[in-house]
Amino acid sequence: MLTGFVNDNEGLGRDWMNFSQSKDERLLAFYENVRRQVHMDMQAGGRYRFAGEGVKQYAEQLREEMERRRLQFTPIDWQR
Repeated sequence: MLTGFVNDNEGLGRDWMNFSQSKDERLLAFYENVRRQVHMDMQAGGRYRFAGEGVKQYAEQLREEMERRRLQFTPIDWQR
């Protein structure tokens, strides 16, 4: 369950998602979906069609929360 966007009050213009109420399994599933998008992009010639900058930020927020919870996962390789 996504808990919604929270606006950054420091004026940086970055919105982020609050995953604190999400179940571990959901976080892992969300992250795996991003991994699939990146994989599809690589198969399509390496240009990011599905996984743009917003998706990278989303994945980073997921990764931070999963690390905070000490979940085991394989990081996404964005440099392929």
